[in-house]
Amino acid sequence: MHYIRKSILDAFLFSVSYIVSFLVRFEMVIPPNYLDQIIITLPIVILLKIFTFFFIKVYNTDYNYFSVPNVISIFKGLSLSSIIIALIFFNFPKYFYLSRSIIIIDWYFAFVFACGARFFIATIRRGNYYKFRNGYRTLIVGAGEAGESILREIRNYNHEYFPIGLIDDAKERKGKIIQGVKVLGKTQDIVNIVRNKNVEAIIIAIPSADKNQIENILNYCNNLNIKILRIPHLSELNEKTLLLNQLREVKPENVLFRDQIEWDCENLVKEIKGKIIMVTGAGGSIGSELCRQIAKYQPQELILFERFEYNLFCINKEIANSFPHLVISPILADMIDYDCTSKIMKRYHPEIIFHAAAYKHVFLVERNPEIAIKNNVLGTINIVKAAMQSNAKLVLISSDKAVYPTCIMGATKRICEEYIRSANGVNGNQFYGVRFGNVLGSSGSVLPIFKEQILRGGPVTVTDINAHRYFMTISEAVHLVLQTLTFAKGGEIYILDMGKPVRIYDLATKLISISGLMPNKDIEIVFTGLKQGEKLTEELHEKNEDLEVTPHEKIFKIKSNNSHIDLENLNHNNLELLKYASEMNQEKLIQKIKEMVPTFHHSLK
Repeated sequence: MHYIRKSILDAFLFSVSYIVSFLVRFEMVIPPNYLDQIIITLPIVILLKIFTFFFIKVYNTDYNYFSVPNVISIFKGLSLSSIIIALIFFNFPKYFYLSRSIIIIDWYFAFVFACGARFFIATIRRGNYYKFRNGYRTLIVGAGEAGESILREIRNYNHEYFPIGLIDDAKERKGKIIQGVKVLGKTQDIVNIVRNKNVEAIIIAIPSADKNQIENILNYCNNLNIKILRIPHLSELNEKTLLLNQLREVKPENVLFRDQIEWDCENLVKEIKGKIIMVTGAGGSIGSELCRQIAKYQPQELILFERFEYNLFCINKEIANSFPHLVISPILADMIDYDCTSKIMKRYHPEIIFHAAAYKHVFLVERNPEIAIKNNVLGTINIVKAAMQSNAKLVLISSDKAVYPTCIMGATKRICEEYIRSANGVNGNQFYGVRFGNVLGSSGSVLPIFKEQILRGGPVTVTDINAHRYFMTISEAVHLVLQTLTFAKGGEIYILDMGKPVRIYDLATKLISISGLMPNKDIEIVFTGLKQGEKLTEELHEKNEDLEVTPHEKIFKIKSNNSHIDLENLNHNNLELLKYASEMNQEKLIQKIKEMVPTFHHSLK
């Protein structure tokens, strides 16, 4: 329908331009014989011009955004139509007699009228948009290319944000108007602008922003109670997706303690592009981030394997919105069911599997060891067996709690590590694991607990003043996991460089401060003591596990002194372990785990 409206408008404009060309040519007095020619030739001129506009696809452009490429399209369409008109009219002088200058003058006025009308409509619509648009009153930090792109997308795609101003620290940009929105000041002016303009949201449109820049903006926004979002870092941007669809809420974990690692992702494209990739636990914190990052590298198909319906719904919707051309297969299934898992593998034939599904809340696993054994151990066995049949490469997501484990969760991860190493290469498959510590903001991290406690007004609970943990962001951990694809051979356990361990107490005080509050004044910090299965400090490898460097400086390979693992014996032990789990016999279950994992130290309470 909009094509018809546009062509009717152009028919009117072309009629006016054609008549004006005669008036100009004959100095406002058109000879009678040329009046007849106007009546005869006008329908032909209009039809030819509209036809060429359809052919050049001039009408495919939205009037809301009129720019140089649209001007070029109009230029091409009118030039082509004028050439055709000249060829017709001048080759049939018996029927048509026109001055050559008429064709040129008509081309000029048609071009001016067509461009002018579109520019006028775009300007009016922009003005109405910024005047009457409803949505979150939004301040955009960054008046560069990314900020301008955000404004353009908001205008063109009728988004939920209503831009009321820009912020930029560059002196030369203050007071400038970009896409109809004014640069109101610098970062230090945020507080006054937010209060004076009733700002409800802030979008940080600086893709190169580092931890310090983000933290500086957060500090200015303390106690403002507004939504803060940002576009992804340069290394995470998807150029084929709208920036608005890539906005992420700024969370404390983005600025606490660690800087983001820069990396070259060219080799990852070779490993992932065009392949069928499966992620188990796709709706979890690690699994969902794996899905987001894998999708950027253009796999042939992304299989989302998840047992929880709502989690699967959310990640499927998110990936589909951000990557509309990607083939996504959401699979609602439980890996404990081997027959179902095996049939899924045979149906989809995944080439690479990222096994992120696991129960990992230490407290809950300690309370329900039988269920955790079935989910973590039996689930991994089923995934590995099914992967063997489909000749898939498998990457196990492991944990630093597998090192000298004191909790059931850590012991299950250690058993899973041993199993994938023993199964590696049996049918020519490549199986390996990646071990890392806590990821900030994951469902198993202390950070969501701390944030909830702060929102409630405290107290924030810390186990022990000397408790330390390794931390990295989910995004960083997943990037490094994906990097192992470029050099892993199979049978290895890799560990990530987690930096220096962080004292949990320091994490709590930092988070309270970022929230605009005073530790132990506005929010009390209470020590609760270590729970069953918890340690004061975590380790990434055992004493007999020597480390080797890899092609990536932040990833190390464990060279175990006990590399040979008998698969048949391990299968026998696993069957016995699962038997005790099914019988709900905790005492024999713990005893069997200790037999299978000699470094496991645990006692039932």
